Amino acid sequence: MSTATTLSGFRMDATTWTRLATAARWTLAAELFLGGQARLTRHLTPGLHDRAMAKAEGYLRYLSFIPAKSPTEHSVYIGMAMCTAGGLLCFPTTRIQGALLSTSLSLMGIYSQARMGISFWLPAINTVLGSLIAYAEVLGLD
Repeated sequence: MSTATTLSGFRMDATTWTRLATAARWTLAAELFLGGQARLTRHLTPGLHDRAMAKAEGYLRYLSFIPAKSPTEHSVYIGMAMCTAGGLLCFPTTRIQGALLSTSLSLMGIYSQARMGISFWLPAINTVLGSLIAYAEVLGLD
């Protein structure tokens, strides 16, 4: 394996890639746990829960393949998937699955938030982080 990788003209050695992937992994896992639990319960982060639930109707409308009858139930399903992705990212044997699940969830977030006409910068950043983690895993750098 090469000790350096070139990405868009930037040359990084394996140590730099490992540090970058580790920071991305823990940042994304924390964000997934925080956002996921906000969809599951109001008790830990009431403000974040209110923001998530304000978008719940739109998610139900634009992500209708999830078998839910109400916006709240739909948000619980998404929250469970987010927490699962965060948990998968924490273990080396399931890291690639967590990266792929989080990237899929983030792409669904981009699609639905764009359709709702609201800002989708956070799912876009999460897509980049998940892709970076998956890329590092495929290269065997972490």
